[in-house]
Amino acid sequence: MRKHIIPISYVFVFNIQLVFCCVFPDDFQGQTWFTNIRATTKTAIYFRSKIMEHEDLQTKQDYVERQYEYTCVSMVALNKYIVVNKAGEFRCVHFIKRSKSIMQLKYSKFSKNDSDSDLCSHRRLELHPWLLIHYPSLQKEFTLCPISGGYNMKIKLPDGTDHPCNFIDLPMRFESECLKGEAISFYFRSKHCIGSLPMAVSQRALCVTHWRSDGDVIVILRDPDNDSVWCLRIPARNSYSDRTRMLLFTDGTCETATGVKFYTLELELVVQNTLCTDEHENCHLLPCSQHFESQCLQNCGKCNPNVYPTSCDFPKRYRGDWLIQDSYGTSAVNISNSRVSVDRLGSFNCIDFDDSPSRRFKQFTTLTFFINGCRPRYTCLAFKSLNDNILGFSVSQSKVWPLPSDQTGAMTCDPSSFHGDPAPLRDTFRSFSDVFKPLVSTSRIMSPVTCPFQSTYQFNATFSNGTICGGAFYKMCQEESILRVQFHLCPSAKHVVDEYSCLGTVESKYWERILLIHNINNDSDTRCLISSDVEPRRMIMLPSGECDKYSWTNSDAGLRSPILDLQITPLQESCRQLTTTQTVTKLQHLPQPINDAWKVSRDAGEDMTSYYHGDVNLVTHKHRHHKGIHTSTQTYRVITADDTSHKIVIHTTNNGLSFTKSGNMLIYFTIVSSFLYRLLFNLGNIS
Repeated sequence: MRKHIIPISYVFVFNIQLVFCCVFPDDFQGQTWFTNIRATTKTAIYFRSKIMEHEDLQTKQDYVERQYEYTCVSMVALNKYIVVNKAGEFRCVHFIKRSKSIMQLKYSKFSKNDSDSDLCSHRRLELHPWLLIHYPSLQKEFTLCPISGGYNMKIKLPDGTDHPCNFIDLPMRFESECLKGEAISFYFRSKHCIGSLPMAVSQRALCVTHWRSDGDVIVILRDPDNDSVWCLRIPARNSYSDRTRMLLFTDGTCETATGVKFYTLELELVVQNTLCTDEHENCHLLPCSQHFESQCLQNCGKCNPNVYPTSCDFPKRYRGDWLIQDSYGTSAVNISNSRVSVDRLGSFNCIDFDDSPSRRFKQFTTLTFFINGCRPRYTCLAFKSLNDNILGFSVSQSKVWPLPSDQTGAMTCDPSSFHGDPAPLRDTFRSFSDVFKPLVSTSRIMSPVTCPFQSTYQFNATFSNGTICGGAFYKMCQEESILRVQFHLCPSAKHVVDEYSCLGTVESKYWERILLIHNINNDSDTRCLISSDVEPRRMIMLPSGECDKYSWTNSDAGLRSPILDLQITPLQESCRQLTTTQTVTKLQHLPQPINDAWKVSRDAGEDMTSYYHGDVNLVTHKHRHHKGIHTSTQTYRVITADDTSHKIVIHTTNNGLSFTKSGNMLIYFTIVSSFLYRLLFNLGNIS
């Protein structure tokens, strides 16, 4: 066990900072959070330096009922603060961050003693039942809901009595993440079934965040159309067979405290594996009127249970394995004869209905069945060849069974079905009309094209984290389908230099150009460079799945976050001829770019031998043709290590010349300097 000797001055400064410079975290400052949220009241909490101001509000009468504040005295642990009120009473406040917009608070009871060292102990802190919510951040947050399935739903009212609509034939429904990104939907069937619930007849609820508490799953929901926040609590030990029970809180809490209003959802899973069936078992007692026949398709003879939908095939040129990449991540897409599977979304079976679009429109009606109780989904998939290397892919909003049998195809692929989801999802899962996400093949040969740049460029690049770095990008004179992006001393860049194959341009507005590029050393890294005549000295780089005719506009509006925002300066040369000192450098694990690999100073805790063997790969002209890697006859350098002598051996191939360089003193210097750097870094964190 290593021991560090810390100067007394560091300890002294540390204690002074905690006791006399106590302020609340920077991400709280200047923000107003709300708690105690009920139908007619709420409490606003405003953070100002070391002050935590409270205002109890009457929302209907719009007046302040009470004001008080706490002053921060000291921070005793991460997110734990001793505060004092104007009466001189001390208490501990523990902030529990659940997301950027949701927190919970734990409080101790008041104490007259500010030196009570036990005030913030676990046994003295009690969870405040009300959530703490920051509404501006709430509108920007989304997570996939932690439950997936569909259920018939009955409701117990807050007083424990049955909801009146529990006794109607057509069951209310609860469905969650049947296809990814759908979030949670409540189907109350009619306005009469809503009752006192603050929801619509068909209510969609986005999941903001979720966590576990005492084994229960806590899910925070929000209405995408307003600021309504609900909490869904799924008890840990109530699930049995195909039935489950959940608690829905319509006030701003997830705790069953006194006076808190919540509804009990009693859910029953019923699997549906056919289109020709009835929604409930009492159809034989009902007349086949226009009102009832959509509920009773089989009983009213609107379908034949022995006739199955006709399967169709996707064009051969679409079949294979593809990748889609955007800010949500990288997802595999497989297109087989009659099935499309998207890892992050779901699976879609090609079905040919009587009124399905003609194949010449490249739109296909699909059907998805589920084993988790979700109702079948009808979805339209559209394709478009964006260039010889890239396939465009578009997904409509899904229609939920049942649909009229004579309008299924037309309703599924109606242009109005192509639109995004509520913010902040937008087009993460579904697509806007006439917009296609680029798919990059992982199963077929790609044909790089000449990179369409007439100059080389210097740039200042702004990363998504705000860091600004200088660099240059240029095509290679030896191989004009290769684009090199090179940074100068940039800690935010994973590599000093990256090489990309140019895969061609895709359709955009006439004053914009979108070039797709594919990382030669990383099959899952495909991006685009977008330029505009409106701002000729600027380019933006985005993940390929976000590259379409709205990319530039959405980026300027803050709806998309570029990987790089480049301010460019064109140079006279049209390409660059690489020399023996210009190398393509993969430095995935290094803190900053360097020129000479043997001058690298690494963390002393890492294995130097493995570094010399595998972590650095310096190659001047390495590029990929037809999914095969070929090293050209241009000059290159390779670093190896001799395990016995610990000498670094540098082989430089250039008309047969080679030499070696001793590295004994270098390795010793590297280890010592790295150890000193780590020690100073740790002391800096402490101070």
